[in-house]
Amino acid sequence: AALTDATVQAAPGAGLSVYITDIIFSTGAATALNFFLEEGATKILGPFYLEAVAGRGIAISFTTPKKCTANTAVTLTSSAAIAQSCDILGYLAP
Repeated sequence: AALTDATVQAAPGAGLSVYITDIIFSTGAATALNFFLEEGATKILGPFYLEAVAGRGIAISFTTPKKCTANTAVTLTSSAAIAQSCDILGYLAP
């Protein structure tokens, strides 16, 4: 199914932020798709667009990790109801 505000990481607690180091996303159908990460209603990364090719993907590695707002959940939204895979790597820190 298409994802709407699917939780990537719950709010980590007072004084802690989510740091995103890598994003790996792929599709399993010949359908175009876009996705983005949010904090609440605010887009923080993306949208990233993948054309209509089965197996299309993207891998992003941040030299400087993307620091998200303290004590705020990070969510993922995608546009197509197709097979999709997403790995978000990172850590929690002040």
